[in-house]
Amino acid sequence: MKAFQFLPDGYKEIFSIHIQRDKKIALVVNLLGVLIMLAFAIPMHFLVPITSVFSMEKGMGEYIFRFCCALIFLVVYMVLHELIHGITMKMCGTKKVKYGF
Repeated sequence: MKAFQFLPDGYKEIFSIHIQRDKKIALVVNLLGVLIMLAFAIPMHFLVPITSVFSMEKGMGEYIFRFCCALIFLVVYMVLHELIHGITMKMCGTKKVKYGF
């Protein structure tokens, strides 16, 4: 599926968002992201307090293991996140942008 440069006959634009140009919308999107993060982080903190995740009470080996797991999950999350962007762009269409580097 390719991105359309123009709307087909009989269609009209009713709404468009330009996050790069509209700083107010960009701020709203980022604030919504923070609210979503808090909606997940606060209940999770009551299940597994952040202070216990990186506690060294059970020894340095377990601390390093938890730290490495967190690092691996962070990298996996970033890859999956960007993969979702790629799949969405492929499904919804994109237009090629030539940069003047």
